[in-house]
Amino acid sequence: MQFWLDLGFSGFYLERTKYLIEDAELRNETAKRDIGSATHTEYEFYDHFYTENNAELAPLLHDWTERLANSSGILVVDDLSVTANRSLAHLIVRPQTLEPYPIFTAEDMVTLINKNLKANPWPAWQIEVKNEEQGSPLAQCVLLSSVLLPGVPVTLAGQELGLSNLQEIPWDNTTYPESQESDVVSQQNNPHSLYTAYKELVEARNSPQILHGSLQLHIFNGTSVLAYTRIKSGNPGYLVVFNTGTEETTVDVRQMNGVPDELTLVVTSDIDSMADKSKLMSEAVTLPSRAVAVFRFVPKAKE
Repeated sequence: MQFWLDLGFSGFYLERTKYLIEDAELRNETAKRDIGSATHTEYEFYDHFYTENNAELAPLLHDWTERLANSSGILVVDDLSVTANRSLAHLIVRPQTLEPYPIFTAEDMVTLINKNLKANPWPAWQIEVKNEEQGSPLAQCVLLSSVLLPGVPVTLAGQELGLSNLQEIPWDNTTYPESQESDVVSQQNNPHSLYTAYKELVEARNSPQILHGSLQLHIFNGTSVLAYTRIKSGNPGYLVVFNTGTEETTVDVRQMNGVPDELTLVVTSDIDSMADKSKLMSEAVTLPSRAVAVFRFVPKAKE
C-alpha cells in the first residue's frame, strides 16, 4: 500500500472484501435450515460461516484504515456484514440493484435514493441494473443520473465509456478497431461522448452546491420521469431529469422549488434532441425514452 501511496495514489477500493479471510482450519460450510429450491451444487444452499466475514477481518481492516489515514489516504471496501464498535474503513460500499423488468419507473429510483440517504446521509452509490450490460442505454442513464447525488459515486472501470461488463478497455482504435468510437482516445476527442458527459459531471462534484447543497426529488408524468435539484445559496443550481419511460415525454419543471423559467443544458445522454449548452425553457423540457439531461440554472428567489 505504501508503495502506491508514494507514487501518488490517494486510496484503495477493495472488492469482495468479505471473502478476504477464510477459516484457518478450512472447515466446510454447512447447509442452511431453509434451502428452498437450491441444490448442494449451488452457493445459496449453504450458510457461509467459514468463508465470509471472518472475525479476523474487522481488526485487519481497522489497521489498514489507520495506516492509510496516516498517509493521507483512504480505504474503501464493498459490502460487509461484520460488526465492530470501531471504523472498518473510511467508506463501505453496498451495491444497490434496480430491477428493470417488467417495468422500470422513476419511483424505483426515488425509493432507492431515499432508502440509502435514510441509512447514511453521505452514502456510496454503486447502482447496478439487473440483467443489463454496463453499456446499455439504461445503464448509462442510471450512471449519469446518480453522479450528482449527495454521497460518493462508485464507477467500475469502463462504465464511463459505456463498455459492457468486464470488457477490456480499448485505449485507442488501433488495438480494437471494432470498438467503433468507444475507445478512450475517440471519446476524449468527442464533445458528445458518454466519457465527456461523465467527466463534466464528476468535475461539477467539486462545487459547493453538490458538496453541501440541498436535494429535492420530484416525479413527473405519473411515474416515468425523475427530477432532482442541488441548490446552495449564492451558487448556480443543478437540475437532473431522467426519463425512465419507453416513450418521449415533456415536463414542466417549474413545479420544483427554485427552478426559473430558463435552463442551460450541461450534458445529455441524447445528443440528437438538444443542442450542446443550449438554453431551454423550463416549462417544456422534452426527453426521449431512457434519456438523461443535466441543466444549470440561477435559482429563483423564494416568493
